[in-house]
Amino acid sequence: MKKFSVIITHYNQMRFIKEALDSVFCQTYKNIELIVADDGSPTFDRKKVERYIKNKNKKHFEYKILDSKINLGTVKNINNAIKITTGDYIMFFAADDKLYDENVVSNFVKAFQNERRNVITTQCLLYDENFKKLFGKFVNKYKSWLFNFKSSRSNYARMAIGCCYGSGGTAYRKEVFKKYGLFDERYIFVEDLSYWLKILREGEKLYYCNFNTLCHRDGGISHSVYSEYTIPKHVRQYYFDILNIYGNEIFPYFEKFNIIEKYKILSKYHETTSYYSSFVPEIVEYFKVYDEIKNKYKKFNIIWKLTIFYRYFKTFIIKRIKILIKYNQVVVINFLSWLLFNIFITKRCLDSSST
Repeated sequence: MKKFSVIITHYNQMRFIKEALDSVFCQTYKNIELIVADDGSPTFDRKKVERYIKNKNKKHFEYKILDSKINLGTVKNINNAIKITTGDYIMFFAADDKLYDENVVSNFVKAFQNERRNVITTQCLLYDENFKKLFGKFVNKYKSWLFNFKSSRSNYARMAIGCCYGSGGTAYRKEVFKKYGLFDERYIFVEDLSYWLKILREGEKLYYCNFNTLCHRDGGISHSVYSEYTIPKHVRQYYFDILNIYGNEIFPYFEKFNIIEKYKILSKYHETTSYYSSFVPEIVEYFKVYDEIKNKYKKFNIIWKLTIFYRYFKTFIIKRIKILIKYNQVVVINFLSWLLFNIFITKRCLDSSST
């Protein structure tokens, strides 16, 4: 039986970690290796965690605990945990989240039976802080399923336009890390996007399988809302990580994209930079990259105008037609009847004149 390594990353989440651990202990799959990796958080109580594991680990899963003496950041913390895994497959999620049900690991192992799949990503559910209210699903399952049949280049372009998968809902064959290396430690908090862009560009693929894997608790570094005066250092660093990924993993390979993809990527970059700079003023420097690329591709001006027209047409005309059809069906039917009657009369007149 293949071994499956589950890494729980922890930083100041002691009040949630029991739920995360319980979601692993209830798994039906029997050969699981559990690794708890704390990133130097002052609240981490190793003895308490180890005692809880011994009491709840009824299926006798292997387990290891890493507790860093200093705060390394998410990327290095995950890499250190991966280095000590002995499983054939690896997944990781944060200690304030939990696995969806007892079949998550079994579902992943079944999906990996297809030898072409080295990286499998799944659905992540977004909940409130108490896991009582479901806000929605993170992954668009229809688009993701369709991209299973497209090339790595198409998936690379899609990922460059915007991250569309959840890190905690993704599992890897261990060979992936042997082939492509570990996560890029130039970034502190963003491990997934840069890595996915890299391996997609090199011909690997992420396969979407439609089952629920992770319950994500509201909050966290990528979802919290701050002001310029309250934004923590780690969130500032997260913003810089995202923008630097553009500079390292997307813009140097910009010629790989067609003109529409270039436009979408640059528009997303402008939108992201504008939002981040409202909290961190020094991020305005990143607009220089935007201006340089936009000036290089003069065709963008035409696409911008066409896009504005399309958005206007879609918002103000198509929307109103839908409203008319939905709420004024009698008017629409009368109009169509009148139109058909006139077409019929016109045709009769033309036929009679021809004879």
